[in-house]
Amino acid sequence: MKIVIAPNALKGSLSAHAAAGAMASGVYRVAPQAELVLLPVADGGDGLLEVLEEVLQAERLPLTVTGPLNAPVSAGFLYCPSRHLAVIEMAAAAGLALLSPDRYNPLAATSFGVGELLRAALDRGAERIILGIGGSATMDGGTGMARALGARFLDQAGKELPADGASLAHISAIRLDGLDPRLGQVDIQVIYDVDNPLLGEHGAARVFGPQKGASPEQVILLEAGLARLADVIEQDLGQDVRELPGAGAAGGLGAGLRAFLQAELKPGAEQVLELLELKQALAGADLVLTAEGRLDEQTCHGKAPAVVAARARALGIPCLAVAGSLGPGTDSLRATGIDAAFSLCPGPVSPGQAMQNASDYLSNVTEQVLRCFLAGYNSRLPAHLNQKEITMIRKCLFPAAGYGTRFLPATKAMPKEVMPVLDKPLIQYGVEEAMDAGMKNIAIITGRGKRALEDHFDISYELEHQISGTAKEDRLESIRKVINECTFAYTRQIEMRGLGDAILTGETLIGNEPFGVILADDLCVGNEIGVMAQMAQLYEKYRCSILAIEEVDPQEVHKYGVIAGNQLEENIYMISSMVEKPTADEAPSNLAIIGRYILTPDIFDILRRTPPGKNGELQITDALQTQARENMVLAYKFDGRRFDCGSVAGFVEATNYFYAHCSNCDAP
Repeated sequence: MKIVIAPNALKGSLSAHAAAGAMASGVYRVAPQAELVLLPVADGGDGLLEVLEEVLQAERLPLTVTGPLNAPVSAGFLYCPSRHLAVIEMAAAAGLALLSPDRYNPLAATSFGVGELLRAALDRGAERIILGIGGSATMDGGTGMARALGARFLDQAGKELPADGASLAHISAIRLDGLDPRLGQVDIQVIYDVDNPLLGEHGAARVFGPQKGASPEQVILLEAGLARLADVIEQDLGQDVRELPGAGAAGGLGAGLRAFLQAELKPGAEQVLELLELKQALAGADLVLTAEGRLDEQTCHGKAPAVVAARARALGIPCLAVAGSLGPGTDSLRATGIDAAFSLCPGPVSPGQAMQNASDYLSNVTEQVLRCFLAGYNSRLPAHLNQKEITMIRKCLFPAAGYGTRFLPATKAMPKEVMPVLDKPLIQYGVEEAMDAGMKNIAIITGRGKRALEDHFDISYELEHQISGTAKEDRLESIRKVINECTFAYTRQIEMRGLGDAILTGETLIGNEPFGVILADDLCVGNEIGVMAQMAQLYEKYRCSILAIEEVDPQEVHKYGVIAGNQLEENIYMISSMVEKPTADEAPSNLAIIGRYILTPDIFDILRRTPPGKNGELQITDALQTQARENMVLAYKFDGRRFDCGSVAGFVEATNYFYAHCSNCDAP
């Protein structure tokens, strides 16, 4: 079964990526073998930059701008130098999410910061700008945005007016002669999340004013002010924007962008879903799941869930939706292609509770939604999706072909993996960790000069005979346990071409099943259970590739692969990107990848189509980035401690630690 998960952001609680991850966890509890396609979406509102950043391979440029109530806010935009393309999210500068509900003030709010973002994009050299205008706190008709770019709005006395909702009713003239001349050389495409007109029953003031804190009296004032603005636009600029689809979006910002900047207005969800290649993702799908913070009659006016559902219906695919709340007009959703809508709330809860627990609620209700769907689908559903029991991960791979040059000359004739920490070689610590996680089929990737690895995990009859019956015999107890309980298989990595190549070399030993990977020189100690056991438990919940991470000093990130991602729950992140050994300035976080992985078997096909990187090495991080785009990869901040035994200092630190915790080190 193929399921496409395509949620919008749940404003104030979950990003689109986090929502997709939460829904995926609910699906996996019901159908762990299902093929999932995670496709977080946006429609021009909150989350647009996050959704498009990876697709466009763009860089995010931070910028401090004027916020909706004139205080500075940290915003930014995407820029793709190869396309001379900028992507701006107006909500970053003038969004409702920037304010607490007690500070909503549509009469005072301004879109000035949006104009500052546009100007910064021009400074960067943008020739094309995509501007998403959903999620606003403003009702100023775009006058703030235009004023930041050089426009002036005058009253009857010729005095320049401030740019806010309260001033609209006093506008008598519009002067655009001071506009930034570069605007005439740039293509501005505005994508809106609702297609409402500027005025009337379905216009900006009456529909969206109350959502932004307007009282009934203020709604009347705002409607009159926007009507006055429309009159002066027609009078001075010769344009009628009253009934223009999308003119009422973002408190009339759509109308202002069209009138003042000659921007092109387009339905946001349609444009974003084209960039995300939704059509290709839907091919062969059995079910589509979507989500939104609120589903109501406005959803039908171009919101992302409605457009996703319409695309699904066109292909004959059922679509089910989950929302933080279900408002008036949900009956109309069926016309868009949403076959059923569900609230994520488990019962009567406060909005604060719902937002705080949104991830768990969304995961749980998605599980129930899918169970409901499968109840009517079982006649077509393969039995293994319903009845298959959870299978423990049985195999663990140990890449051990490296030269260990940091420990020369000791490693000239001795594999670094058999160097002892106290009385036990490094690799045995790793194998025991795998055993504790239930992984007793051990696959070791070796190289030339590594025969000692095989000897260590084999019975030494001469030694056994020599010490039999002596006090020293007990010292073989731990390795006997390993040899008796585990099976070992070996294959050689012909050339040292990176960790990805080592893992690919082990495909014949692993086969078509999930498996663990342990790098022996990362010696890990779990606080309650081993690190690999912690990850195996997590795999049973999410059924996807997982890698272990830890926080490192920002000045040390250049030594590691570093992740960027969205937190799903405590210590668990859904990965959006990874950078191999970045500088401190380039690093997206200080969450560094360490030598513990659980990988699904599709990683082998991905590795085969991954081009070699620096020095001709095949990097596992490159393959995992692809896997994260195509499905889901999690990062887990483990509970325990790691010793970097690939370095001399870390090796000594581990030795001291284990000596301090050794109960029989002084025994004869």
